[in-house]
Amino acid sequence: QVAVLKQAGKKDTGAACSFISVLKDPDLFRVHQEDLHEKLVKTGTYDVLRNKLSEAVVRVIKDKFSHMSSSQCRAELRELLPQIHLFVTQEINKCLLKYGGQQAVDPDANVQPLSSGAYLLFAREAEAERHHKMAARYFHKALTLERTPEHLYEMAKFCISTGDRQAAKHNLMAGIALQMDHIPSLLLFGILSALEGDTEKAVLFLEAASEYEQGHSCLPCVILGLVHDMSGNIPACDIVFRSARRHVREVQRSEAKAASMAAAARTGTDASADTGQLHHQQQQQNGASSQGQGQPEIGITSASIPSSPVAGGEHPALVGDTMTTVASGLRAATSQSSLHSLHNKGSQVSLAAGSQASLAHGTSTMDSAAGPSSKVSNVQNAAGRPKQASKLAAVEDAEHVPETIPSIFMGAAQFGIACHLPHFAALALHHHFGTHGASLEYYVAMARLCLERGHYTAAGESVKKALTYTYDHPEVWAIRGHVEYFARAHAAAKASYDRCLKLVGCSEDEHTIHLRLGNLHLVDGEFAKAKHVFLLAVNRHVLSSRSWLGLGKACYRLGSLAEAEAALREANTLNRDEPEVWAYLSLISLQCRRRLPAERTFQYALKTGLRDGPLAREIASLQAEMGFGDAAVLD
Repeated sequence: QVAVLKQAGKKDTGAACSFISVLKDPDLFRVHQEDLHEKLVKTGTYDVLRNKLSEAVVRVIKDKFSHMSSSQCRAELRELLPQIHLFVTQEINKCLLKYGGQQAVDPDANVQPLSSGAYLLFAREAEAERHHKMAARYFHKALTLERTPEHLYEMAKFCISTGDRQAAKHNLMAGIALQMDHIPSLLLFGILSALEGDTEKAVLFLEAASEYEQGHSCLPCVILGLVHDMSGNIPACDIVFRSARRHVREVQRSEAKAASMAAAARTGTDASADTGQLHHQQQQQNGASSQGQGQPEIGITSASIPSSPVAGGEHPALVGDTMTTVASGLRAATSQSSLHSLHNKGSQVSLAAGSQASLAHGTSTMDSAAGPSSKVSNVQNAAGRPKQASKLAAVEDAEHVPETIPSIFMGAAQFGIACHLPHFAALALHHHFGTHGASLEYYVAMARLCLERGHYTAAGESVKKALTYTYDHPEVWAIRGHVEYFARAHAAAKASYDRCLKLVGCSEDEHTIHLRLGNLHLVDGEFAKAKHVFLLAVNRHVLSSRSWLGLGKACYRLGSLAEAEAALREANTLNRDEPEVWAYLSLISLQCRRRLPAERTFQYALKTGLRDGPLAREIASLQAEMGFGDAAVLD
């Protein structure tokens, strides 16, 4: 505060005398403190001082740790730097609030330290808008805060998208050194080595991934087979593909077995309920016959029950137990004959037919042996048998493994597209088409592949073919919107994005769709629609600075300066390196005739890289109209 007043005293020779008078009057001094606090916050001077002081402290600590070369010290430094930055920020807040007379305010209320995940989100947003320099800066910030295999893998994918494969391999090796069983890093490093011609190293890494992923996924085996195909080793390629298909069949068989066990459990529960109901009906009939005229009638009594072990009241329960045993035998036969499914299909059918035939024959024999007195019992048991037989058929159907298996190549194709490797993805899709032909999934993958390559016409053709299968697939409409977005067909892109967002289970690019759709509404002057879209984006990703920026821009264009300033300050809290945020804050300050904030925010807009464009010309025009706000007058 003294420094600020001294700076003001250089311009005004009477400031020193007024300063002494302020110190003598405590009430006047408190008023000046509060006024100074308000000016520091509103003009952005407080933020400037806080950033400079925290950067200076962090720089000193980095210099001290640079003399220590041990890996333990470097790891401690990575964990310590974010804590130091947060500590310095909190202490500045405490001091400022203490001398500002606002001790009741929580000093940590406005402090929101960003995590590495937030910086990754910023990086993906910048990458989606093809701002590669900004995305690289955010990726490096995320790695500075938390150096994990997942972050290094994301950085490697970004390096591949920019064409720097050597940097990608460096990041992948760093991630593998931190975690030897990080499967995506092993797979991507193996593919990159194969594309560079180093097949031996590629096979080494992919076989390691297959060992780590054994029993969980066939993706490493499929990628290994594709690498053998690329190198011309067709026998090894066929062996690996057969192994992958065998794994898929085993997974299907285990899923069918689990479904059959659940069906058997449901069958047992229903059979017990049916048995109890039949017992209850029999007891009612026995009571009615005992109260009759005393003459012997056809019915189930203790005298009329034969000594056969399948007669009388125990008959339904034993029938249910017998059918459960048959179902268990079918499950055992299915699991034992899993390696020869075609042969055992006939065995299972014959076993089921024989079991049911023998059961029917035994029942008819007992009926004839029981005589007329067992007819009512047979009718009641026959009423319960069709339901149990249908349960048995359901168990057999659940254990049946379909002859066709899902494509083993589609996962490899999607992995290649996600890692920006179009040639590898095209090879996987070629194998998929050779084994499974064209399908909705195939055309969706082909559209994404063409979009990755920048072939927008071909991507549009694949989207049209995908739409012949269904009109309710959100991924298809998302890709169509992307194609039209890059083709600058704004009306068609907005219609496709709107259709995608209205469908159940939106695309995985939902956040990117919100940002692009909102920006299209802003460009076309539809500010109310843009505000609605950015509000949806903010609700789903509250840490997205681009979403808050879009909301602030829409509110500013609608004339809601207070809402615009609140949204822009939220964006500025999340990301202070965005020049558009500072530029729009400067516009709002100019509109509200706040001179010093307008000059400070415009200075930071230039410092963070505001380019000469429509926004810069709009600020210059408003500055000329207001007569202030030019940052050139500031040091």
